[in-house]
Amino acid sequence: MRFVIADDSRVTRMILQGSLQSAGHELVGIAENGQRAVDLCKEHRPDVVILDISMPEKSGDVAALEIHEGGYAGKIIMGTSMNQAGVVDKLKAIGCYLITKPYDGAIIAKRIEYIIQ
Repeated sequence: MRFVIADDSRVTRMILQGSLQSAGHELVGIAENGQRAVDLCKEHRPDVVILDISMPEKSGDVAALEIHEGGYAGKIIMGTSMNQAGVVDKLKAIGCYLITKPYDGAIIAKRIEYIIQ
């Protein structure tokens, strides 16, 4: 599967990148903010985009809504370490999948595989 990942944490991007590539997935874009994630999704139309909720320039929840409305990605997975009930409810309503931080490489790979099946 083809992925775009977006997180403002370099360490988190590296964990996700390693997990996805180890599982044999193609990484077509890596973003450090929500606006870049939207741009990459428009350009590459990935099967899956993984977004952090809290990012600069455009938050992950706003980016997810834009990606969803534009049909720019097959599935949207949101990563969060915060309890943001209102935001989470809105994301679930459009079909986003949620994963919690901090990420452990082996565990996150299993969660992603489960979601994309």
